[in-house]
Amino acid sequence: MHDAVLRSTLNAVRRRSRWVALLIGASFTWTAWLVVCGVTLAADLLFGLSWFGRFLALALCLVTATLGLALGVLRVFVRPLDDDDVALQVEGRLGGMRNTLISALQLERRMPALSASGVSAAMIDVVRQEAAETAGAVAVSAVVPARRLKRVAAVALAVSVLAAPYVALRGRVVHVWALRLLNPFDLSLAYPTRTALSLVSGNQVVPEGGTVTVAAEARGHVPDSGWLEYERRAEGDSGRLACSLDTGDGRTFRLDVGPIRSDTRYRFQVGDARTPWALLTVLPRPQLTDLVVTTRLPEYVRAPDPPPDRQRDIEALIGSQIHLDAETRVPGNENERTQRRVQRATLVFASGAALPMTVGPDGRRAAGSFRVERDDAYQIHLAYDHRPVGAGPTVTVESDSPVWYRLRAVPDAAPRIEIVRPAGTVEVSPLGQVEIETKITDDYGVESARLWYAVCRAIEPAGEATGTGSSADPAAGAEADAPPAPEPVLDRADFKPVDLAGRFGGRRVKIGYDWSIADTGAKAGDRIRYFVSAADGRTDPGPNVTESAWREIAVVSMERIAERLRERQEAVQNEILRIYQRQKDLREDVDDLRSATPTSRPAEPGGGD
Repeated sequence: MHDAVLRSTLNAVRRRSRWVALLIGASFTWTAWLVVCGVTLAADLLFGLSWFGRFLALALCLVTATLGLALGVLRVFVRPLDDDDVALQVEGRLGGMRNTLISALQLERRMPALSASGVSAAMIDVVRQEAAETAGAVAVSAVVPARRLKRVAAVALAVSVLAAPYVALRGRVVHVWALRLLNPFDLSLAYPTRTALSLVSGNQVVPEGGTVTVAAEARGHVPDSGWLEYERRAEGDSGRLACSLDTGDGRTFRLDVGPIRSDTRYRFQVGDARTPWALLTVLPRPQLTDLVVTTRLPEYVRAPDPPPDRQRDIEALIGSQIHLDAETRVPGNENERTQRRVQRATLVFASGAALPMTVGPDGRRAAGSFRVERDDAYQIHLAYDHRPVGAGPTVTVESDSPVWYRLRAVPDAAPRIEIVRPAGTVEVSPLGQVEIETKITDDYGVESARLWYAVCRAIEPAGEATGTGSSADPAAGAEADAPPAPEPVLDRADFKPVDLAGRFGGRRVKIGYDWSIADTGAKAGDRIRYFVSAADGRTDPGPNVTESAWREIAVVSMERIAERLRERQEAVQNEILRIYQRQKDLREDVDDLRSATPTSRPAEPGGGD
């Protein structure tokens, strides 16, 4: 029983001594290694060690770790303490024990020899009992104090506290330091410690095909140029763009990037310093997928409206009302939780006008209308607003370069008039009639027509006015002696209208009118000048009115008409006689040709008796 107590005390002291020595060695090794690493890193940062300096630094770090482990940790397991060493340690630490523990251990090992030599066994039991009582009263913590361990552990903890934040905040520096030591011949590895780089622009949203400005701010040692690294997710490619320092503030790297077609992440690299990745999210632009054009002709046009058409170039009559029904979409909405939709649509003209269109609640349809007034071009602008998640300004996304469509304003042409009959100037007696036949055409419809005339009075010859001239034929004498009458000068107010009746409203109107000369009050010797006017149904600014060329009617006496008839009859008779004489001459020529032709056949040679 006495031996068990003694062994238990010695084992407790041995275990505590081992653990204290192990912890002291580990703390010392850890502290020495961190210090060597810190000194090596500082030297490399300050002086930029060459490959040989990096190799020595690596060797120093490895030697420190190895020696610390060998001397401070492995020594505990290589040189374990025996019972005598522990007993001497206890007696040396406490004092006043008069070698009781060591004596008891030695007596225990030499007990057979002592018994043989006659030493009293009772005296040996008294010594062992006294050693057991002394060992039972020993405090292990007093034998193996932890003061030294606390000091070494405190130093190790302080060094660790100083090193941990640096490693957490400047992990890239530590990583580069380790790579430089492990690869001393790699000269491309550089520290990012001389330049502190922070991203200014951050995550942004940009309309598809748009351009965005990204920027990073540098502090400390700021070089003149850097790189912008990017990765496009949809295309699966990456690259980098050179960027230069903004000379305005001397610390900002700014670059305009675009056009951007897909989501792209980017970061700045200046020297070996890099910013965290940021994302450029592309917002799809709204698109015009279909457009139906409906034309409403002006009210005065009696023709039916043309059917709706998908032809986006418009050609319509001036004054027509054009209705546009557009179908729109925002690509990429199928897989999104929040559907983007068109919120605004504007009808923009090349002349500068802009008309808002009505957008449906689902954003898929937009409607608008306008009146055709002049030749122009139009396009449809679509837009929607995107509010980023969290803080950030609202981004407006518009359609990308809308197509210009042609708008041709067709004027309402004036009617076209053709006087078919009479073809030219005619002679009519004061009691006669003239058949007026007119064809009028218009692009949208003839509404009215009029016959305008003015009577040009004959100027009496001077001989008739003075009573001279031939008594047999005064008119003939006047015509022979008087100079030609001057052309009368007519004013528009001199013409009088006659409304013509016809089937108006159509595009082609044929009018026949029997005009009694007696209604005009014209006398023999007068001349009547006339023309036909026609108007269409245009209301704004008013109808188109067309006038035909002037025609003329000569009013002659009945004797003059009879004389003309006689002359015409004589001319007809003379023509008949000429034709008869010509026919007679031709018949005689034919008879002469027949008489000159032999009627019998000549005898064949050798045909006699």
